[in-house]
Amino acid sequence: MQFEQFLSLFNPLPGNCYLEVTTNPNEITTTLHTLMQQKDGELRVALYGEDKALFDALEVEKKQFIEGFKKPFRALPRDHDCVIFKEILSLHNNPNHLIKTAYTTLANAAHIIIMEKKGSMDINAIL
Repeated sequence: MQFEQFLSLFNPLPGNCYLEVTTNPNEITTTLHTLMQQKDGELRVALYGEDKALFDALEVEKKQFIEGFKKPFRALPRDHDCVIFKEILSLHNNPNHLIKTAYTTLANAAHIIIMEKKGSMDINAIL
């Protein structure tokens, strides 16, 4: 039930492009990819970490691998309709830089969704 509630946040339109920035692609990634394909959209993934096998196994339109937690992800300005940060802000050396990059890549009327494990970050820091 909670997963279905989470998915109700997304209502992609044809041609929309979402970007997931994560350390752990999982069923959320797979489901979002399927949802985007049904709407003729695109899911891109920026994967942080050291596990190249996870990166190679990803089946999405575009993907980038970022080794370590010091560098930002790459994204063109005004290129995405939604940026999803999944369990990355609490690990990255400069989470503010990630947020700034996300704002730069967002199109008009776009969204940022932040997902972190409960207790891993201060709520005020996220806000």
